[in-house]
Amino acid sequence: IKSTGQKRKDVIARAGLSEQYGYQLLNGARSTTDRDKILGLCIAAGMDVEHTNRALKLSGFSPLYSKISRDAIIAAGINQGICSVMEMNELLDKEGLSILNLRDTS
Repeated sequence: IKSTGQKRKDVIARAGLSEQYGYQLLNGARSTTDRDKILGLCIAAGMDVEHTNRALKLSGFSPLYSKISRDAIIAAGINQGICSVMEMNELLDKEGLSILNLRDTS
């Protein structure tokens, strides 16, 4: 996020997470068992697939896998430049796949 000149606050807001919860995730003060929250932050930050996969692995999750339909659609959306969780969810819904669940569970 720093390397792109974005503010954490803006990325957290675009991911649809509460500011406190988002900061805790980004700072490592809190972990999550929800892969979608990490994906949401990566999408909101405009990360490419390589960096998204790295963030997923660092968070203890499996990387995007092209043989899983939902992962393939997410990766394709990222490659198309989608940086909006809402837009990604529209793409997933259009394909009949479950949307990113970013409800705050703090």
